[in-house]
Amino acid sequence: MQDPSFHQGEQGGTSLHGDLHFGNAIFRGNESWFIDIGELWYGYPLWDLGVFMSAVNYSPEEKIRELYHMDKRTALSFWQTFLRAYSGGDRPLKELEEEIKPYAALRSLLVQRVIGRLIPERQPLVECLFA
Repeated sequence: MQDPSFHQGEQGGTSLHGDLHFGNAIFRGNESWFIDIGELWYGYPLWDLGVFMSAVNYSPEEKIRELYHMDKRTALSFWQTFLRAYSGGDRPLKELEEEIKPYAALRSLLVQRVIGRLIPERQPLVECLFA
């Protein structure tokens, strides 16, 4: 059985950043801040995790370097460390990512609609919604 706290807060949802990724976080020592909260809303935490997963796992190396100033390998390592800590570390990463993937796909669909074009590297992700 899956841990319900991974899916939602005690009342069925929680505050979401809406655009959670490296570019919207500042870290200094043991302190951290999330910035650019223009997409702040209330919902399920898997949405924010899907945004982050989509940005890291389905973006090409050059886009990750441009936006986040790190190589993809470092970004993936950061994502995996973050996900382990966020989820409590009890479940396998692959299992968690499969659970998050539909939210990442929905985010990708939304972004493609807003920009008015397909993003080829994100199509395998989007296709998981229809499998």
